[in-house]
Order: sequence, then structure tokens, then C-alpha cells
Amino acid sequence: MVKTVASQHTDYQTRSVGARLNDRAVIMIVSPALGIFVAWASGMLHDGPASGWQLGLSILFLSAMAFLIWYGNRGLFFWLRDRANVASTSPSPRRRIVIMIGAAVAFTAPSAYVALTSWYLMFVPDGVNGTAVLAATALVTVTSLFFAHAYEAILLVREQAQHRVSFGEIEQQRLEAEVRALESQLDPHFIYNALCSLGFLIETNRSRAGDYVARLSGVYAYVTQNFTARLVNLDEELGFARAFAELLKLRHAEAIRISIPENAAGEKRMIVPMSIQLALDNAAKHNDMTREKPLRVDVSVLTDCVEIVNNKQALAVNAVSHGIGLPNLSSRCRLCVGRDTVVVDAPDMFLIQIPLKAAA
Repeated sequence: MVKTVASQHTDYQTRSVGARLNDRAVIMIVSPALGIFVAWASGMLHDGPASGWQLGLSILFLSAMAFLIWYGNRGLFFWLRDRANVASTSPSPRRRIVIMIGAAVAFTAPSAYVALTSWYLMFVPDGVNGTAVLAATALVTVTSLFFAHAYEAILLVREQAQHRVSFGEIEQQRLEAEVRALESQLDPHFIYNALCSLGFLIETNRSRAGDYVARLSGVYAYVTQNFTARLVNLDEELGFARAFAELLKLRHAEAIRISIPENAAGEKRMIVPMSIQLALDNAAKHNDMTREKPLRVDVSVLTDCVEIVNNKQALAVNAVSHGIGLPNLSSRCRLCVGRDTVVVDAPDMFLIQIPLKAAA
């Protein structure tokens, strides 16, 4: 018997309830490192014990705090998600992400503030450093937003992939490519780099750190709106690339110079989302840059592609790479546009051409 659309939707919601990620090992390993990183980036460790058993106990306290806040956010996230999936009128993906992010902030900010203030009362006899506590609370909250979005994005795309299996092998391959793209975009290394940049700016220039957080929010607002899109308007993607370039400039200042056109000459063309950002991130990750020898990245819009070119300046120590980003981008372009990316790796420059598709 053929199922009705309503019954198929009900079955899909039932399968969605209880969906989980096998992330417990990651939480056990990463959460202590995040707790220590937050304390270091905010300056708390400078105020605490310098050595001995008290230092070890204080680090253990910070690690346990990070673990409990992460695990608490995780439980709250899945509880809210299950309630939304069994509701008769489930909210849209965008509204659901907004709810998840709001809940993460409401839980994380007060929990982190109380825990960090308690740390000072227990381990620092000179009293509470309010500035450091607020900076650390902001870092913990930003981290919770990253992971709330990552959880929802990965689970939502996986559920959509399950829901569309019947549409054929090509569609299934495309959805699997989207899952891999999301997982690479939200890779913990990317999150770690963003937090390292924020920690560096908090120590060196707090006004720029505030600007960095504001711009980072804008970057992830675009990701939230477009992570399920096959293609986006080229002008929108160029705007997103400029926003991401400002993050790189805030972190590296005059050591990086990025040129991106303001528009695509008014022509309606489409491009795979987050593709130019990936090329910019790849250039910054794999090249050395200083004020005297800046990294130059030029983005140009050609007839049938966007070309990103950068000069090559070898790092003293090669960056950690899993070889996922550019091959994944090429696969998405092949599925969504019908053409692969073009990559030229010369001794003194690196070039990527991302194919464009005319708007329907």
C-alpha cells in the first residue's frame, strides 16, 4: 500500500526523534582542552596558582567545568530537538536553529559566569578579576554557539539525506557531498582557529576582539541561511567572502592583503555556497605571512568561473591538513554545476577556479 504524504512525514519525524551523534569520546578529549584554552585566552591562568598541587587542582576544575557545560548544552539541545520533532507543527530549520542558539546562550552564559567566579574564589586569594571572568564567559558562550550550530547542521542534513533516498542515486550522492562539506566547514580545527584568533585579539587589542566577534556572527548567519542550498547568487557569495576576508584581516592585520570585487557586473550567475571562503581559508592556512612579506590573495570574476590566486610563501612547519576541503569542493561543483574546479599549484603561486552556472 502506498503511504500518504502525511503518514510519510509522521514516519520521518518519528525516525528523527532520538537522533544522536557518537560524540562522547570527542567531548572527553576536547572539552578539557577548551577549558584550559579559555582560561589562558582570558588571562585567568595568569591570576591563578603558578605551580604545585593547587595549579593541578585548578586546571582539573576548569576541565570539569568545560565538560559539564558542554554536556549540559548537549542534553538541552537534544531535548529541545526531540520536542520540536514530535510537535504537530515543527518549526522551520532556521527558526529551530535560532531556538537552539538562544537556549545555548541562556544556559551557558550564567553557568560559565558562576563557575568561573567560583574558580577565583577557590584558587585566587587576591579576589575576582571581573574583566577576565567576563572575557572567559564570552569565549565559552561563543564556543557553545559554534557547537549548537554544528550539531543542528550535521543532524539536519543527515535527516534530509535519509528522507530523500528514494529520489535516486544522483540526489543521494549530492546530499552526501553536502554532509561532507558541512562537516569540513564546521571541522573542529576551523573552530579552534577562530577561537585562537579571538584569544589572541583579547590579549592584544580588546576593541578589535569585539569587532571580530561581531563579524564572526555575521559570517555564521550566512552559513545558517545557506548551508542546505545547492547554489547561491554570486553577488551574495562575494559579499560573504568579503565578510570572511575582514576576519582574516583582523587576525593578521597588514600581513595579508585580499582583493575581492564589489559585484559580478550585474550578471545573474550562481555558485556553490561557501566556496570562495574555503579558498581564502586555504590560502591563509598554508602560507607564511608577515608585514614585510604579506600574503596577497586576488579574487576575480571571469566569464564562467571565479578565480582565486595567491602568492606562495612556505610555512616553517606545514599546517595540519586532512586533504578534505578542496576535493570536497570539486565534488560539490561537479554535482551542482556539472564541472570540477581547476587547481594550478605552481612554485610561486596557487590558483583555484570555481565554476559558475547561469541562473535559471
